[in-house]
Amino acid sequence: MDRVIEFARAELAEHGPVGFNLDRVIAASEVSRGSIYHHFGNRAGLITAVEAIDLLATYHEGNVATRRIVEEAASGDELLAWLSIAMQFGAGEDGRRARARRIATLAAAEQIPALREVLAENQRNGVDYYAATLQIARDRGLIAPILDLRAVANLIQSLLVGRALVDLLDDPDDDATWADAAVGAISHALGIISAH
Repeated sequence: MDRVIEFARAELAEHGPVGFNLDRVIAASEVSRGSIYHHFGNRAGLITAVEAIDLLATYHEGNVATRRIVEEAASGDELLAWLSIAMQFGAGEDGRRARARRIATLAAAEQIPALREVLAENQRNGVDYYAATLQIARDRGLIAPILDLRAVANLIQSLLVGRALVDLLDDPDDDATWADAAVGAISHALGIISAH
């Protein structure tokens, strides 16, 4: 699978999804067509798998950045300010495109068992990592969560993906209202400790 993904990523980078040629990937990777179909379902499944892996890397980078902020935040108020900025950062066309890709990848995973397996494993690892980050925040006295940390980690991640429903409205006011509500809900669930 790794070898196919490597060559499929190069094919996508050079030709894009429209010009993506499965025969070139098969020739370059020296993996049989049957094996590719077994693992990815079809050409679209392989393209989706490559995009999913790239999205997972971005997801991991976000988790690492969150950990760094939690480790460096001087107070619960600073953590809350960062949370507000992060929610606003997801507004706009780039945020909408990223969420649309995530939703498409999740939908494709229902038809491609190998992709579903990769995404599920990554989700488990991501939730564990995020829950450990929240534990650091708790240990530093930044938060006093009212829920299990793993539950909060799942809540935050599902809120971010669920924002795609607000994207359908294509209304900046609705998006801003969603961001404020999300910050409030997350702040409450985390029990962010304010100096005020």
